[in-house]
Amino acid sequence: MSPSNITSSQPLKINLSGRSCFIRLIKSIAEAEGNYANIRRLTRLLELLLELFEDYRAPPNSPSHTTSEQVLEFIKQNYRGRLTLDMISGAVNVSKFHLCRVFKQDTHMTITEYIIQYRLAEVKKRLIDTNESIADIAADTGFETYTYFCTLFHRLEGMSPSEYRQARRK
Repeated sequence: MSPSNITSSQPLKINLSGRSCFIRLIKSIAEAEGNYANIRRLTRLLELLLELFEDYRAPPNSPSHTTSEQVLEFIKQNYRGRLTLDMISGAVNVSKFHLCRVFKQDTHMTITEYIIQYRLAEVKKRLIDTNESIADIAADTGFETYTYFCTLFHRLEGMSPSEYRQARRK
């Protein structure tokens, strides 16, 4: 849920245990002297706020796509550009931690692994079906450097992109 979806007519409801935990954390942060203790308390406070925010989402009658399905669609639409966990989690309105856990549980791979797999599938189609330069294909499918692309392709496919193109076109 983006902040623009929250209105003053939607009161934030915190259950009693959440409220008391929230108050305890605020008080202990205000009273604490050690930096590490403060950092731990602030971290716990942020975790609590994330849990509250994830519970405070759009009503159940909103479009029902699972988080992983939304991520897959977002990657499909945006794989050509730079993708970060922050961008993806923002697009599907969940925390990065929740996003990574759910995606891995549903797909048995990390988001980064999936992005690489998706991009390489697109690269392989274009290597076979077009005469575009390998550098142009790599850049257009979201690989930021040609060197990284070639190294990754060789490691995963066991051959260079040009060898792959030649082998598949015979």
